[in-house]
Amino acid sequence: MEETTSTPSRYNQPATPRYPLCSQHSYPSTSATGNTNTVTGHPVSQPYGYSSTTGSAAATADSAATDDADTPLEILLLLIPAIIIVSATVFTVYVALFLMPPLPGVTVISAEASAVHSISNNHVVEDLDVGFWVDNYADKAISYQNISLVAFHGEEKLSNVVKLEPFEEGGVDRKTVKFRLPNVTVPVDQWVSKNDSNGGVVSGTSKLRFEIGARIRYRGKAWSAKQKIPMKAECKGVKIEFTTSSYANATGDFNISICEVEGQWYKAKKLMLCLAIFVAPVICFIVFPLVLAPFFCPKSIKNPSPV
Repeated sequence: MEETTSTPSRYNQPATPRYPLCSQHSYPSTSATGNTNTVTGHPVSQPYGYSSTTGSAAATADSAATDDADTPLEILLLLIPAIIIVSATVFTVYVALFLMPPLPGVTVISAEASAVHSISNNHVVEDLDVGFWVDNYADKAISYQNISLVAFHGEEKLSNVVKLEPFEEGGVDRKTVKFRLPNVTVPVDQWVSKNDSNGGVVSGTSKLRFEIGARIRYRGKAWSAKQKIPMKAECKGVKIEFTTSSYANATGDFNISICEVEGQWYKAKKLMLCLAIFVAPVICFIVFPLVLAPFFCPKSIKNPSPV
């Protein structure tokens, strides 16, 4: 008697799950075991080509398809969080780009010692005249209030706070403002000439740091047209030349220095853009699919029926 061996067939291979994200959320399947009852009777004729196995499989598939269908209301409830996040992201980008104009730019264009009052071994007492360009990069007018200037040498504060009258600047405009700081005692970084005997010329240089503070308010359509936004501009390494000669060129060749401008508005704008560009996509495309995967699984997988 010949022994027959079963040949592996593609019908014997385990089926690949249609819902890979649902496999980790599916419950263990149950099967009927221990059913030993048998029913005997007369055979019932079936139509040609029909088998009970085929019929039951088709009925099971139809039932599973019916159970797997989610109602539009269920799908809408699951999509509501994603719709809310996408809408909030679009609104955040719109506010940051169109309703939060850029902060103005500040540049030191001149700095000189207009008058030298006294000289000691390492210090000079002088009047400082400092000029700035204030550039409005926005297409909206800006009102500047509470404008102040302070001079530093390193971390040492050299002058009192000097105030400037409020002014307004048009959109995409540049305005020149000038400050005078009287009787400032400035440390000398480098002596150019120190022959002060018999009325000789004394000259030298110092590098200072200036801080400009102000409160600005945008005109027209802005996130809050009535809000006064605090801003600060820090200008480092500004070279000051002084001399006792009345014939020397006071300005000389000055290197224009661009200042670093910071403000509460600018920090909020960067934070909003960061959340909209980096955080929101991660939530929508990574977190949501993992969290909502069990809810989108077909009901036949979440609640398998016993065989």
